[in-house]
Order: sequence, then C-alpha cells, then structure tokens
Amino acid sequence: MNTHQARPIQQLDPARRPQAAARPATRNDGASITPLRPAPPPQPTPASMLQRWRRHSTTVAAELFDEEGLNTVFQHARNIFTSTVLISAGMYASHHPKAASLAALWNMHYAGYIVAVIGVLLLLLNLWDGLRRLSSRRHALVLRVLAITAYVLLSLGLTQVILHFRSAM
Repeated sequence: MNTHQARPIQQLDPARRPQAAARPATRNDGASITPLRPAPPPQPTPASMLQRWRRHSTTVAAELFDEEGLNTVFQHARNIFTSTVLISAGMYASHHPKAASLAALWNMHYAGYIVAVIGVLLLLLNLWDGLRRLSSRRHALVLRVLAITAYVLLSLGLTQVILHFRSAM
C-alpha cells in the first residue's frame, strides 16, 4: 500500500510573484543602449486605400444582402412607422375628442393618451432592440448615436406629417 500522498501544486499569487529588476539594456562591452522609437506607420497609398474600400464595400454588401441586414432595416422602419401612427392617432384623439365620441367608449381624451403611450412604448422597444443589435458592431457608439438621432427625427417628423394630413381632412 502506498502511503505517499500527492501534494497540491502551489500557485503563485500575482501579488507575491517575484519581479525581475528593471535593468537598462547593455551591449557586450557594458555600455547602455538607448531604446529606439518605433517607426511611424507607412502612409497609405491610393492603391491600398482602394483595396481597403473594395474589401469594406464587399463586407457591407454581404452583411446587407446575405445576412438579412436589409430585412432587419426594413423591419425596424416598419415598426417605427407603425408606432408613429399609433402616437399620431392617440394625439389626434386626445386633442379632438368631439370628432369620434361614442357613448359606450371611455372618454376619448384619456383613451387618446393611452394609445399614444402604447405607441411610445413600442417605439422605445424597437429602439432598444436596434441598439442591442448595434452593440456588437464596429464603431458601436457612433452607430448608436446615429440610430437614436434617426429614431427621434423620423418619429417626430412622421407624427407631424400624419397630424397635418389628418387635421386637413
């Protein structure tokens, strides 16, 4: 019977690891060597920039058409439009309560605000989904700022257009 037990391997704590003393680099004769600065990156030539542009445009085209990117863009646009129509309908109903008053329904003023809030919630959910998808992309912060700006401008603009056309009737 073997009475020898295996000892656990001791791992060094990063705080207790022995540090090598920092010494300046020296030549064989003992004189110190001054470190060289790294060379500056080469300037891009027009040919390399063209190759980079072609590679980038091919990647964007593949993401849009092969990986359902364009379908996602149109789904978000459709959802923005639907949410904006709900917001416009709710705002119109809350500001024009006599246009459609039925005895069995709630007060149209409150119902209009409820419909508008539902539209805003749907718009924010759509925005959140878009921001979540953009988080894994390159330049995510810039894309997120652009997406938020586009959502705000599109929703406000569409709401104004829909309300203008509805009030003209």
